[in-house]
Amino acid sequence: MSRHVGHVPVHEGRILYTSRIDPHLTFGAEVVVDIANTALRQLETVQVLYLHRLLCVNSCSCIAPLFTETGLWPLRYRRLDLPLRYLLHILSPSPSLFVRLAFEECTRLHSTQKASWIGDLTHTLERLPVPVSLPSTNLTPDTVTHVRNNLQKAMAFSPQTVSPTRRNLSFFNTGLNEMTRAA
Repeated sequence: MSRHVGHVPVHEGRILYTSRIDPHLTFGAEVVVDIANTALRQLETVQVLYLHRLLCVNSCSCIAPLFTETGLWPLRYRRLDLPLRYLLHILSPSPSLFVRLAFEECTRLHSTQKASWIGDLTHTLERLPVPVSLPSTNLTPDTVTHVRNNLQKAMAFSPQTVSPTRRNLSFFNTGLNEMTRAA
């Protein structure tokens, strides 16, 4: 990217990411929960590669500063927040009859220990580095909002977003200072 347009400031690079790249990385995440990590890893690689290039840091550098410097969510957490937001929409008073019936069938399947969207979401949330629990009964908008807040807290304490010691990041801070002076 830098060969064609030069250095892109972080703010503009973030706008490019959220408008052009993120929709491709999150497409369908509302309805298809990532149970297997293989496909998700490929998408995460794209996100991390873009952020490394945006911040002009080596591809071997720490991942946590990429998210703290840009304010973006790691893709694993972003792709889990989307189905939770969709669940919040389903539980609101306005969804169509078919959506409500499909959700009731999904909860019935989950209560009988059969594969379902709710089961996939619950399983994936519990497999996070900092597990988040989704109650299997009595889902309300308040409950889902609470789960979304817990997901955000889990993301903050995830190894992917917790920065190493300040000493280890001296090269990163130096590089960012040089970039801001050059801009």
